[in-house]
Amino acid sequence: MITNYYNYINEYKREDRLLLEELNDYFTIGFEIEIDRDFTNESWPLYPSRKNTVLFNRYKKSFPVFSEKYKDRISLHYDETVPQGIEIVNSTFDKDTYPDTQHRPFETVTEAEEFLRTFFTDFRNQNNWIFNKKTSIHVNIGAKNNPRWNAIKGIIMLSDDYAFKGLEDRKTSHYCKSLKTKLHDFLVKYFKNPTHYWRKQVLLEPFETNIDKIENGITEILLRRGNIVNKGLDRTHGLNLSNILTEEDNKYVEFRHIGGPNVTEEMILEKIKYFCYVVYLMTSDYRNKDYTRKLFSFMNKCRNDN
Repeated sequence: MITNYYNYINEYKREDRLLLEELNDYFTIGFEIEIDRDFTNESWPLYPSRKNTVLFNRYKKSFPVFSEKYKDRISLHYDETVPQGIEIVNSTFDKDTYPDTQHRPFETVTEAEEFLRTFFTDFRNQNNWIFNKKTSIHVNIGAKNNPRWNAIKGIIMLSDDYAFKGLEDRKTSHYCKSLKTKLHDFLVKYFKNPTHYWRKQVLLEPFETNIDKIENGITEILLRRGNIVNKGLDRTHGLNLSNILTEEDNKYVEFRHIGGPNVTEEMILEKIKYFCYVVYLMTSDYRNKDYTRKLFSFMNKCRNDN
């Protein structure tokens, strides 16, 4: 059992807990759940032309309540990273294959939690599917009413320690590396380059009077100079910001931290609340003083290469 995240991250205060209770309908939430075949129970004879059909039928038999309850809210996909498994998705759809399925992320945290509870109830009552080191659960969280997003605030305020708490093996996964660490490495190089224009125009000015330039400069790195978005590497980071950096509408953040054989219902429910909290920070002025303090600290660490 993991420590409750309110206690784990000591900056959180009582008002934060009360705030989350009031934000039930602030978010839109979608999931991409990967499950793999359990070869210890039986051998499934699959052929290329029949593979998806066999897998999808077996899923329906293994998840009878879940598959029936959410048949109009989910689609099933083959994912090459889990070649003998499937991906259950409720937030992005293949319209050609599933023309009757609507793009309907959940409109409240309560709905999203019920979706997961239903999934895990069926999951515990079957023995055909498992979580393993190949599988993951991606959580896509947006905010209603098209707020202004601060991507840099999300990077700075997200705690990698908590995001990977109980999932320490995921820290070394190629598919969910720390974006904060990646950004740190780039900024260290820029601080050391005496002729780099970003260093001269941004990094050497007083941080306290330069927040807009810092945020704009980091965004430029994410989009153009850091190879984090342009070359497709965005999806290899635990915090995937490509959607909010490149799209005008229906923006959301993809959290890719959850995965591996140790995933539990309780763990996911706690982390979803934490990820919602991070999205609220990114779309509001809440805790801006804490953010500014952490941003300056992060920049100083980069400048001092530590």
